[in-house]
Amino acid sequence: MTLPTFSHIAIDNAPGEFRAALISTEGRPWKLFMQRWNGAFDMARYGDVLAARMRKRAEEQGGAFIELVTGEPAFIRLKTGSRTTEGAALTVRVLSEAHGDKLARVEETPAQVGRADAFSQWRGEIPDGEGIPLRDDRIAVDDAFEEAGRSAVTIRGGGRMHIGRTRALTAFDVDTAGRISKGSAGARALSVNSDAVCEMVRQVSLRDLGGLLVLDCIGPLNRNAGEKLRTLARDTFRAVGVQSAQVLLPSPLGLLESAVAWRRRPIDERIADGEGESRLLALLREARREAEARPGIMFEISLAPETFAAFRSRETELTLELLSHFAGRLSVVESDKAKDEVRRK
Repeated sequence: MTLPTFSHIAIDNAPGEFRAALISTEGRPWKLFMQRWNGAFDMARYGDVLAARMRKRAEEQGGAFIELVTGEPAFIRLKTGSRTTEGAALTVRVLSEAHGDKLARVEETPAQVGRADAFSQWRGEIPDGEGIPLRDDRIAVDDAFEEAGRSAVTIRGGGRMHIGRTRALTAFDVDTAGRISKGSAGARALSVNSDAVCEMVRQVSLRDLGGLLVLDCIGPLNRNAGEKLRTLARDTFRAVGVQSAQVLLPSPLGLLESAVAWRRRPIDERIADGEGESRLLALLREARREAEARPGIMFEISLAPETFAAFRSRETELTLELLSHFAGRLSVVESDKAKDEVRRK
């Protein structure tokens, strides 16, 4: 089993949103980036160094609750014997963005306050990422983000992987239906499990997942095969820039457990939380396609009340985006219907 190598980073600088996808030489996406409104409304992002203030010590949890300069709460672990008092000013680095019902997690740092360019930092985390060329490819980006929202994906070599997230862990279940394999039962199982390990790592990276990961391997599975799978998982995590992954040997029941530190908020959460905004930005991408296909034609986007509210909340920024991308050929109107649509004027 060969480790992934990367041919390019597909990018799409769309109205209101910049998105990117790391694409392997096999044409498969491995890592995603998205930023809206040039980061103007971003909450604390992984790697940011921010000013903060301690609000409440939590001795039983070994830390304290703080308030970041962005206005959001976060949790910091305190060193043994720390005498930092409530109300004290701190400078902290973001170790993990807020996700689910978990607060952002930070550590105190002597570094200067500042927010690095988010895309440059994301690219820099990829091994040799600065040398991977950028390529405008809207379709590849659209496809990659669409895949990151699926509950089941195809495994290389045949078969399907089903992905289920719970509060405690993310489970990966392998379905070999439709896969044709040769050799002994052990060789067939190792082939399937190796492909499944690579697919698990790809999906973890693609979706920005962390925490406990459990892959249900198929049998038979002896210790030698288990060692190979553990090594493959570790090496594949490193190939995509996840250096700290912990991987155990498969259990007697065939469960391969891994643990990956949370860094970024999962892509699906970021899209779902701004549902109206996400729908609006998708309509703007659709309008861009229509405008490019029909030069000289005037268009308008008719928005349902909920989506129009998202437009009004970003109206200043959107006005500039519409001028930049559409040069006055697109207008936005509110509709009394429940349906959003792009139409010719």
